[in-house]
Amino acid sequence: MKRILVIDDEIWLRDMVKMALNQRGYDVIEANDGSVGVEVARKELPDLVLCDVNMEKLDGYGTLSALRNDSATATIPFILMTGLADNTGMRHGMELGADDYLPKPFTLDALYGAVEARLKKAKTVQDHAQGALADLRQNLSMMLPHELRTPLNGILGNAELLASDPSSFSFDVIAEMGREIAESGRALERLVATFLAYSQVEILRADPHVNASLRAKRTANAAQFAEAAARKQADESKRAADLQLNFIPLAVGMSEEYFSKLVSELTHNAFKFSKPGTPVNVSLAVVDEAVVLTVSDRGRGMTADQITKIGAFMQFDRKTHEQRVYKFALDGERMRALKREATLLRVLDESLDSPEHFVELLDWNFSTSPFFLECRYGGDSLAHWAEQHLGGLDLPRRLELFLQIADAVAAAHSVGVLHKDLKAANVLVSGDPTRPHVR
Repeated sequence: MKRILVIDDEIWLRDMVKMALNQRGYDVIEANDGSVGVEVARKELPDLVLCDVNMEKLDGYGTLSALRNDSATATIPFILMTGLADNTGMRHGMELGADDYLPKPFTLDALYGAVEARLKKAKTVQDHAQGALADLRQNLSMMLPHELRTPLNGILGNAELLASDPSSFSFDVIAEMGREIAESGRALERLVATFLAYSQVEILRADPHVNASLRAKRTANAAQFAEAAARKQADESKRAADLQLNFIPLAVGMSEEYFSKLVSELTHNAFKFSKPGTPVNVSLAVVDEAVVLTVSDRGRGMTADQITKIGAFMQFDRKTHEQRVYKFALDGERMRALKREATLLRVLDESLDSPEHFVELLDWNFSTSPFFLECRYGGDSLAHWAEQHLGGLDLPRRLELFLQIADAVAAAHSVGVLHKDLKAANVLVSGDPTRPHVR
């Protein structure tokens, strides 16, 4: 049952409103002036407040202001009742945070309509907030474990490979493994720092005094901080040539730390979700007296619906856009086979200038069972693909297909990797059936 607080210094009006709302199934509590109403609202936390404007001790505007400045009552729907519904008074009430006006005298239908409309809107807002919270929880539970494990596996996997069979690696490969351990460590550090920064902002924004203090800080030379943050991300992504900057000297009403973090996160995502060789543009401009930071790339883009749902740690269509293949092992013997495969894939990746004919190794776990390898999806097996598409290829296309297989085998042999079990099931084919690509 919804509880409604009626605040009015005229007892006959309170009794009339209470009787009418009781008939609709609402629980009604009363207050005979604004000061009492504020105390009752703080104690009872009603679902809606109906408040008269003209009262002696504390008028409706003062009551509204007091409730809006208290975090416990700030979001309670508030309807002002007045016999003087002039534009100035209505504007003042709306500026203070009133949700609606109910001009006196009013009919029962007008009373019911105003109350039900405000309660319905409040429920919609609450449902949206609960949905956003549920999405955040789901994204955190699904994304954080994976995102944390990925750099950890880069550290542990490389370390375990080096510890288990260091003599099988050249000095160059060992050096590259060391660099990957360092990169994975930095990625883990970045993820933890981002999560801590987000948690800090969420905690601080609930305090209006701290919030005001944060808004008072400024970044005087915003272009300098934006350029430093963007170039760092470009260098770490090995895409310095793709970065395009367009800045003008200006100041931003944000701390240097948070502004740099903002630019860093946006450019990090732009490089992460676009292809090397395509531009990433970062610009600072003033539009209609507001500072506008723009980061654009040539990635797959987002739908209008996805843009409205952007939030902390929110990811869209991850399963759709990232096809992965996993190989699992439960015992030591099979795990050693996965280790050998991981070692060979790494040797091929590090030794060949263009390892395009080999499956890309993304992640691995050799620490605890179940052990696994995670690779990017390379296509259908040649055996299965041939049943569906080989008949549609003319002789030159067939020869081109098998020359790709020969090139892949030759590339592996050139770095000392011999394939002992070359068969159709171990050859993957992807792309346009008329111009297939072999891995």
